[in-house]
Amino acid sequence: DDVKLKRYLCAFEANYNNCLYHNPMHAADVMHATNYLLMGPVANAIPPEELLITLLSGPAHDLGHPGVNNMLLIKQQHPVAVKY
Repeated sequence: DDVKLKRYLCAFEANYNNCLYHNPMHAADVMHATNYLLMGPVANAIPPEELLITLLSGPAHDLGHPGVNNMLLIKQQHPVAVKY
Protein backbone atom coordinates (compact mmCIF):
# COMPACT_ATOMS: atom_id res chain seq x y z
CA ASP A 1 0.00 0.00 0.00
CA ASP A 2 1.62 3.24 -1.17
CA VAL A 3 -0.06 5.36 1.50
CA LYS A 4 1.25 3.18 4.34
CA LEU A 5 4.76 3.16 2.87
CA LYS A 6 4.75 6.94 2.59
CA ARG A 7 3.55 7.31 6.20
CA TYR A 8 6.27 4.88 7.35
CA LEU A 9 9.05 6.78 5.57
CA CYS A 10 7.73 10.20 6.62
CA ALA A 11 7.61 9.04 10.25
CA PHE A 12 11.29 8.12 10.06
CA GLU A 13 12.18 11.43 8.46
CA ALA A 14 10.32 13.34 11.16
CA ASN A 15 12.07 11.45 13.98
CA TYR A 16 15.67 11.88 12.85
CA ASN A 17 17.71 14.36 14.85
CA ASN A 18 19.09 17.47 13.16
CA CYS A 19 22.65 16.16 12.76
CA LEU A 20 25.23 16.90 10.10
CA TYR A 21 25.54 13.25 9.04
CA HIS A 22 22.96 11.00 10.71
CA ASN A 23 19.97 12.72 9.17
CA PRO A 24 17.11 11.86 6.77
CA MET A 25 19.40 12.22 3.74
CA HIS A 26 21.74 9.61 5.21
CA ALA A 27 18.76 7.30 5.77
CA ALA A 28 17.72 7.67 2.13
CA ASP A 29 21.31 7.07 1.03
CA VAL A 30 21.51 3.86 3.07
CA MET A 31 18.20 2.67 1.63
CA HIS A 32 19.43 3.38 -1.90
CA ALA A 33 22.77 1.62 -1.30
CA THR A 34 20.97 -1.37 0.21
CA ASN A 35 18.73 -1.55 -2.84
CA TYR A 36 21.81 -1.55 -5.09
CA LEU A 37 23.50 -4.29 -3.07
CA LEU A 38 20.38 -6.45 -3.22
CA MET A 39 20.13 -6.38 -7.00
CA GLY A 40 21.07 -9.30 -9.24
CA PRO A 41 21.68 -12.81 -7.91
CA VAL A 42 21.16 -11.78 -4.29
CA ALA A 43 17.60 -10.67 -5.01
CA ASN A 44 16.81 -14.09 -6.46
CA ALA A 45 18.14 -15.88 -3.37
CA ILE A 46 16.08 -13.95 -0.79
CA PRO A 47 12.29 -14.21 -0.39
CA PRO A 48 10.44 -11.01 -1.42
CA GLU A 49 9.23 -10.35 2.14
CA GLU A 50 12.82 -10.39 3.41
CA LEU A 51 13.95 -8.06 0.62
CA LEU A 52 11.23 -5.60 1.58
CA ILE A 53 12.08 -5.76 5.29
CA THR A 54 15.78 -5.29 4.50
CA LEU A 55 15.03 -2.18 2.44
CA LEU A 56 12.67 -0.72 5.03
CA SER A 57 15.08 -1.33 7.89
CA GLY A 58 17.72 0.91 6.31
CA PRO A 59 16.12 4.18 7.38
CA ALA A 60 15.81 2.88 10.94
CA HIS A 61 19.45 2.11 11.63
CA ASP A 62 20.42 5.61 12.85
CA LEU A 63 17.05 6.84 14.03
CA GLY A 64 17.57 9.01 17.10
CA HIS A 65 21.36 9.15 16.64
CA PRO A 66 22.62 12.12 18.68
CA GLY A 67 25.26 13.04 16.10
CA VAL A 68 28.23 12.50 18.39
CA ASN A 69 30.44 9.50 19.13
CA ASN A 70 30.39 7.17 22.12
CA MET A 71 33.44 8.72 23.79
CA LEU A 72 31.79 12.14 23.97
CA LEU A 73 28.64 10.59 25.45
CA ILE A 74 30.75 8.78 28.04
CA LYS A 75 32.66 11.95 28.98
CA GLN A 76 29.37 13.84 29.36
CA GLN A 77 27.90 10.95 31.36
CA HIS A 78 24.95 11.01 29.00
CA PRO A 79 22.10 8.76 30.21
CA VAL A 80 22.53 6.48 27.16
CA ALA A 81 26.23 6.00 27.94
CA VAL A 82 25.51 5.34 31.60
CA LYS A 83 22.80 2.85 30.75
CA TYR A 84 24.85 0.87 28.23
